[in-house]
Amino acid sequence: MSNGLNNLYAFDEFSINLRERNLWREEEIVPLPPKVFDTLAVLVERAGETVTKDELLSAVWPDSFVEESNLSQNIYLLRQVFGKERNYIKTIPRKGYKFAAELRQVGEQEERIGMQKAEPAGLPQYPLPRRRGYAAAAALVLLASAAIFGVNYFSPAAAEDSPPIPFTADKVRLDKLTDSGTAYFPSISPDGSFVAYVDTAASNGGLRLMDTGSGRDVQVPIEGGMVPGITEFAPDGKRIYFKPIGLLRTGLPVYEISYFGGSPGLVAENVWGKFGISQDGTRMAMFRVDVSSNREFLTLKNLVDGTEETAYTAYVPEHLFLYVAPSFSPDGDRVAFLKRPAGDGRSAISLLDRTTGEVTELKTTLDKIFNIAWHPDGMGLFAISKEGDKGRQIFYVSYPNGEITRVTNDLNSYDGISIPRDGKSIVTQQRDFSSNVWTFPNGALSEGKPITTGRYGHFGVVDLEFATEERVIFGGRASVEVGLIAARISDGARTQLTESAGTVNTAISAQADGRFFFITSNRSGVPAIWRVTQDGRHAEQVTTPSDESHWFPALSHDEKALYYVARTSDGSEIRMLGLEDGESSVIFSSPEGAPTRFLEASPDGRYLAFVYETEGEEPEGDENRNIPVRIGILDLSSRTMRSVTIRTSRPRIKWTNGGKTFDFLRGSAIYRQITEEPDAEPVKIFELPGERIFNFDWSFAGTDLVVARGGQVSDLVRIAIN
Repeated sequence: MSNGLNNLYAFDEFSINLRERNLWREEEIVPLPPKVFDTLAVLVERAGETVTKDELLSAVWPDSFVEESNLSQNIYLLRQVFGKERNYIKTIPRKGYKFAAELRQVGEQEERIGMQKAEPAGLPQYPLPRRRGYAAAAALVLLASAAIFGVNYFSPAAAEDSPPIPFTADKVRLDKLTDSGTAYFPSISPDGSFVAYVDTAASNGGLRLMDTGSGRDVQVPIEGGMVPGITEFAPDGKRIYFKPIGLLRTGLPVYEISYFGGSPGLVAENVWGKFGISQDGTRMAMFRVDVSSNREFLTLKNLVDGTEETAYTAYVPEHLFLYVAPSFSPDGDRVAFLKRPAGDGRSAISLLDRTTGEVTELKTTLDKIFNIAWHPDGMGLFAISKEGDKGRQIFYVSYPNGEITRVTNDLNSYDGISIPRDGKSIVTQQRDFSSNVWTFPNGALSEGKPITTGRYGHFGVVDLEFATEERVIFGGRASVEVGLIAARISDGARTQLTESAGTVNTAISAQADGRFFFITSNRSGVPAIWRVTQDGRHAEQVTTPSDESHWFPALSHDEKALYYVARTSDGSEIRMLGLEDGESSVIFSSPEGAPTRFLEASPDGRYLAFVYETEGEEPEGDENRNIPVRIGILDLSSRTMRSVTIRTSRPRIKWTNGGKTFDFLRGSAIYRQITEEPDAEPVKIFELPGERIFNFDWSFAGTDLVVARGGQVSDLVRIAIN
């Protein structure tokens, strides 16, 4: 349907001017990113016809090859703006899309009126649409931001003569390397010929080697039955470093093995988190933790002579972000790593100068950085950062000015960065993760009903607790930060509890009457214990750390005292705070280990449970990827502790039967262990076959179950960049 006279069409309250490239809703302009507008324009010009996906890809991206996910993203955003109930854009299965709205051509007089509409001075204002719900409003804000800032949305203000942007979303090509949904931890060889990765569904360890040219891959046999968790290609391209599966906050060895397989050789011991190898293969950067003093170290090991040196020490309340592998610059002079300051959102990349020992900060406008890797030319780093509704996206950070350039711009979520020596591509994971909260009255599978829904939900993964018998509190991601949400079980009605209240709000302990709940929050700058009203409107700081951080509040069985973990420069200890008299006392500390991850008081008032973290290396995970976790059980009468090791997919327990038993997770099932019989075989009491249970809780009466259920698929993609 071509209108060569004026290129102006109208449908319902919308009008589109193809010549001026703008979309209006009545008197309001609707900003669209250029490629989103191009997608709409192609569909409008061929209204009533089926436009194939290939035709749309060729028209919108004429000079580059992109995956269909970019087109799907554009269609999704347009539907959000128009409102899904309108169904303006119909999907034609296995073919493409059709613009189905009834178009009318706008005459010359109307066009002249339309052309007189002017945007306000300065940055345009975008009022929320009057006839749309929350989803459309959110989409409008997202589109407005993209339209205003373009590829520099995350960039600091740049001068007009700034250099050309080296990477944009239009200049990348994505090739999917796997389609199993079980591919993790990729590492590409220096010449780009091979990718090593872990297949979590494979037997015999799961380490695989792929020929990037043919796409064929083979198993890399590991003698001894080790199960790899993290991989890294050696600079010679013939060996693979790996760390066995286990908790990241646990000391485990790192091994090396020929890419043909065989017997692994020990490289380093007691390595916490991830690690990195210098490009000349002579050094390894890794993390170490002294649990007795709560100090964390960036350690450099000489792989030639075996000597080690501590390059940086983090003291409480600062932490190192062990999830992100330290990265050597191409010349080996600098090491990039991430800290976790008490009140910061991980927006700065720390750079260690190996010559002077000085650590400087490469400040960026990113938020929640999850991965970093130097570009082989040394002029910048790639980083993965959380971006609102889009998940984790890949960016390029220029060195030394910190300017940001987008690499990916889609609805996928990425994890891990591996770059060959020519710097022309990135291998990463493309993840699809979903978790929703369900209740099961009486623990009956047949009676389950959802409290949250959505394919991309991230609900209840870290925090999930009954607030009352009729109400639950759980963590949920609204944008970049995770906030706490309360929901009624009967109808799912939600209340946002911690919006704009710091970057950390976690570890819920609720009173049985539902009036208050206690959490760890850093809204005052340092993690402390806070008491919050059931509606989230009023919060009171309960503890005041000084050169400490306070974590994991747990109410006593009679709710007269509150237990919490205090992390100090002398180690971690459990304290008890009287809620009536305000008196605080230490009830447990140990020079050999530290309580961490959670506190759980038994209903009978006898025990307090936690993960007991020690400096020695822990056992490795098994072939089902269940991790051995040492649970400390503190007798509150004698103040003595004993430990029990469980194999679990999540390091925490829930007391049941008044403290006579405790429950824990293994993948898709909940298991029950008799407290006084730790060597007895645990009994499976609940299972969701084919899914994963991320978290769970029992009601105060011990009858009803709430779980965070869902799944995750992960495949490898190669991103070709200019």
